[in-house]
Amino acid sequence: MKFATVTLDSLLCLFAFYADNRDIILSSINIGMSFESCHIEYDLSRRQRLVAHFGVWAPYLVGLIVIGGGGTALVVYLAVSVSPWFALLILFPLFLVRGFIIGLVNVIFVGVHHMDVIVEENGLGYATQSDRFWIFLDGIIWIQKYSKDTWTISHHNGTVISIPTAAIEERYIQHMRKKMEWGKTPEGVQAVVDRGKRIFQMEAEAGAERRTQRHNKPTGGDVP
Repeated sequence: MKFATVTLDSLLCLFAFYADNRDIILSSINIGMSFESCHIEYDLSRRQRLVAHFGVWAPYLVGLIVIGGGGTALVVYLAVSVSPWFALLILFPLFLVRGFIIGLVNVIFVGVHHMDVIVEENGLGYATQSDRFWIFLDGIIWIQKYSKDTWTISHHNGTVISIPTAAIEERYIQHMRKKMEWGKTPEGVQAVVDRGKRIFQMEAEAGAERRTQRHNKPTGGDVP
C-alpha cells in the first residue's frame, strides 16, 4: 500500500508539472523536428467563392458604395451638364474597385475553380495554370470561416485563398495561425521589414545583372 501511495503521488506530481509547463515541454519536443509540408488539390464551387468574396470585401462595402455609386453619379452629371469628356472619369472609380469587380466576374463566369496549394513551414504556394506563386505565412492578416465548409486566408498583399475544411488538416490551419500571430508582433514586423529590404536588394542586383548582360551582348556586326 505504501508503494501504491508513493506511485500515485508521483503520478499526480508529474501531471501537475506537465500542466504547468505544457508549452515548454511541447516546444522542446519539436526542436529539431522537420515540418511536414502539405500538398493538396481541390475544386472550389461558385457558392464557396462567392461567399468568401463578399466576406473579404464586407468591411469595405460602404466605401465601395460611396466610391462606386457616388463617383459614377458625379461623372454622369458632369458628362451631361458640362462636357462629354468627363465620361472618361468613370475609369477612376472602376479602377479603385477593380479587385471586387474582377473577383465577382470570375465567380459569375467560372463555375468551378481548381486549386493546387502547398503549405510549407514559412510559406504557402498556389498554382495558376503553369506558374506557382508564394506568400509568406507571417504576412497573413486573417484566417476566417465565412461558410462552415471553407477556410478563407487573406494576405496583406491582397492575395485571397479559400480552402475547403475537408481538404486540409486542422494542424496546418493552426500552424498558419501561429505564423500569422507572430507576424503581428514587433519582432515579426521587424523580420518582415528586413526580409522586404533583402528581397528589394536581390531584385535590384538581378536587374543590374540583366542590364549588364544586355549591354555586353555582342551585336550582329561583332560576330565573325
